[in-house]
Amino acid sequence: MLGTTIQFRPRLWSSVTVVLACAVFVKLGLWQMARAESRQALAEVVGQRPLLATVELTESTPFEEALLYRRAVVRGSFEPAGRILLDGRKQDGRLGYHLIVPLRISGGDLRVLVNRGWIPREEAQRAVAAPSAGDTEVRGLITRPALPAIRLGGASGADWGERWPYLDVEHFAALRNYPVGPLVLIEDARLVSETLAALGNGEEKWGMHMGYAIQWFAFALLAVGLYALHSVRRPGSTEAERGR
Repeated sequence: MLGTTIQFRPRLWSSVTVVLACAVFVKLGLWQMARAESRQALAEVVGQRPLLATVELTESTPFEEALLYRRAVVRGSFEPAGRILLDGRKQDGRLGYHLIVPLRISGGDLRVLVNRGWIPREEAQRAVAAPSAGDTEVRGLITRPALPAIRLGGASGADWGERWPYLDVEHFAALRNYPVGPLVLIEDARLVSETLAALGNGEEKWGMHMGYAIQWFAFALLAVGLYALHSVRRPGSTEAERGR
């Protein structure tokens, strides 16, 4: 009706609810934006560092962040007794393991864990029981294994035997009771290529996270819009009319 005055009279409970909801939505949107930027930065690093000169790993090499995704060479001897199998790894649709073997660096007591690549389940026992090849030279890509949000071992000191759900270098070192470098060397060429491709796909990951961010910001705008619509009232309107 012409001349009707529209009043903005929000309820306390709806005001509190929309403020809390918008705070959560905006925070999630900003978190997704930060993830997009970090994935893009990681992609740039992964695209550059493998092209740098090969670094030689020795007993005195500082195992630091700058080594990540560099190509490296190390001399030493594999230790069959310390081998483990990372379970649930797929290749060409087949389930198997990643074979992880500690290599004792020549001239010292420090070990570095080497991911020798994927093996099918039926070869697991033979791979673990294989004899040492003696002093050898290993080339590969330096990486850091991804840890899940909830770690199963660690503080409990549980020994998973030869089949592990994921690679926890600190847990490995504690169980073996000898020094282990915090990084992992991927020796298998195919696994190196797959790892670089997955980490270097920054544009797709950036777009995915930005899409999520836009969704969260849209939820915040929608919440404000519904709040405003619900808070607009006409003088003399009943509660039933305002609730429709």
